[in-house]
Amino acid sequence: MSLLTQQLEQLNKQKLDLEKRIEEEKQKKIKLDNASSIERLEALVQPFTEYLNMKQHNGYHGNNPILGPSRREAINQGHQYKIQKYNNRLIASPPTPFEQRVPPMKHEELVKEEIYTTIIGILKKQEQEIQDLKQQLNQK
Repeated sequence: MSLLTQQLEQLNKQKLDLEKRIEEEKQKKIKLDNASSIERLEALVQPFTEYLNMKQHNGYHGNNPILGPSRREAINQGHQYKIQKYNNRLIASPPTPFEQRVPPMKHEELVKEEIYTTIIGILKKQEQEIQDLKQQLNQK
């Protein structure tokens, strides 16, 4: 009997998760339908951010999934390794006066997401400042 109870609880949990995902999709659709808004920009960038933050699945330990680092963490670790290697090379053999050494660049995906989120942050700040100025004008 307890097996049936567990299955029922698991089905109820799956139902709640599905309802939550449906509601999130509705909200996302509303945001995407608003053609020129900050919310639309956020909705467009959100899947990209989720992709970078998704943990990598590395198998199971019993019934528990084993999660590795997210794509963002793995990319950052690789970038830190390249920076360390570049710095060690600079120390071991300094460049000659006419030699140009370029430090390793961040991964393109991270740079793009950082640019998008920065632009959204700037737009939000400007929108808030506009609202504050409107309130000040209405109070006078």
